[in-house]
Amino acid sequence: MSVMRPSLLPGLLNTFSYNYNRGIEDIKVFEIGSVFHQRGKSNFSEDILVGGLISGCREPINWSTSRTELDFYDLKGDIERINSDLLFKQGNVPYLHPGKTALIFKGKKQLGYLGSLNPFVIEKLDLKQKVHFFEFSFSSLKFSDFKKFRSFSNFPLAQRDLSFVIDNHISSNDVLEFIKQKSGKELKDIKIFDFYEGKGIPKGKKSLAFSIFWQANDRTMTDLEIDKIVEKIVGFLSDKLDAKIRT
Repeated sequence: MSVMRPSLLPGLLNTFSYNYNRGIEDIKVFEIGSVFHQRGKSNFSEDILVGGLISGCREPINWSTSRTELDFYDLKGDIERINSDLLFKQGNVPYLHPGKTALIFKGKKQLGYLGSLNPFVIEKLDLKQKVHFFEFSFSSLKFSDFKKFRSFSNFPLAQRDLSFVIDNHISSNDVLEFIKQKSGKELKDIKIFDFYEGKGIPKGKKSLAFSIFWQANDRTMTDLEIDKIVEKIVGFLSDKLDAKIRT
């Protein structure tokens, strides 16, 4: 990271690419840091900015809702929740989409900007999905309380999708709880992404599909390690619920 950077965008794009390449496609990240602007031939001014980037889909994987991409208006809404006194005016920033860019004002003073990354930049950087970015003056923020942040792992997520055929009367929450019991301490998240009854499924049965995610804090989890956990889950659900794995 250059000490003379004019924007927080390059660093946030590096964070985006790092996570995307490790299977994390739905991303919201922010940074607070210094940027520098040249004032004359040898003079530079320093500003403290807060910047953020969003990309991916609005909702997590879920069997009951469609996946909707995050857009310019999601980012604008996030900023409005930070500070409701801000105003937005149409503007232009070279690396942002010409029709999806707004300048951020407080009164008559411009604090920053937000917008969707220009398609030319997305293509040039070989990014695989749309990116939306903002940055504005950190001093304009008002804090009513302090937030605590949990540390996160630098190691990649491991994911497996499992589909089970179970009796209709068994709730999805019961299945979730049984999966959690055998998923180990590195379990990160479980999402239901499909529910099905009908052709190919016996009468009185239903199919539930789950995406299960693991992440260790001290290592990259191996396929063999995940395979052993999956075997425990499948065996446990078979014993407890007479669940059959659907292939």
